[in-house]
Amino acid sequence: TIHARRDWVAGNTSGTYETGFPAGDVLKGHLFLGAPLPVDGALFVMTEFDRVLNLVKVNSATGEVAWIQRVGLVEQPLFSGSQRRRQVGSYLPTYGNGLIICPTQAGALIAVDAITGATQWAYYYGESSVSRGRFSTRSLSDAKRSPGFVDPPHVVGNRIFYLPRLSNRLHCIDLELGTQIWAQRHDGQFIAVARTDDLLLIDNNVASGIDTTTGLTKWKKRLDIPAGRGVLFGKVPSTPTTDTLSM
Repeated sequence: TIHARRDWVAGNTSGTYETGFPAGDVLKGHLFLGAPLPVDGALFVMTEFDRVLNLVKVNSATGEVAWIQRVGLVEQPLFSGSQRRRQVGSYLPTYGNGLIICPTQAGALIAVDAITGATQWAYYYGESSVSRGRFSTRSLSDAKRSPGFVDPPHVVGNRIFYLPRLSNRLHCIDLELGTQIWAQRHDGQFIAVARTDDLLLIDNNVASGIDTTTGLTKWKKRLDIPAGRGVLFGKVPSTPTTDTLSM
């Protein structure tokens, strides 16, 4: 029998602290928006506190907070009014070449230095008012994709491939500079597999192969209803469906 024990806690909201755990937790009151990303002995997790979206770096061994970086601002707290359309659990950061790439569901993708916590760039993909730098979630009613599909940014080499809910386009972004390489209109729900030469894009019961150089569709194939994320079998991209594993 394996017995797991708790080494530390963060974000205690009870007002009391157990022996062996940090008092005055700096994350008290923070709402954790998704699973943490482990990188080199640290955990990176996105939180919301007082309408501010944050990226938090935590020492995975001790629970000590290294830094907190603001990455966005929302008009209302989560679960209030139109904010119920936001996907809790979908704020999943991605790592690439020393950067933590943060989805905000507020019209922007933010890159933060994994060591210093400094913001490196912001890529705007939302409506025109958001693209001028006003972080907002008021446009969630215009979401283009189903809330049932969580699709974080995909890093392949020096490029990021992202299919945000608030855009009807698939975006290819330079990882180092945060500039757009291309943006093509697609109706996909999520990127199942990202490779150097192509992407496997899933839209309900249609799978598409997308050329990563141009963003154009190479092929399409009908399949059963998607039932999970995609995987690679050697060099073959595959995705589970309600009936079988489609390739």
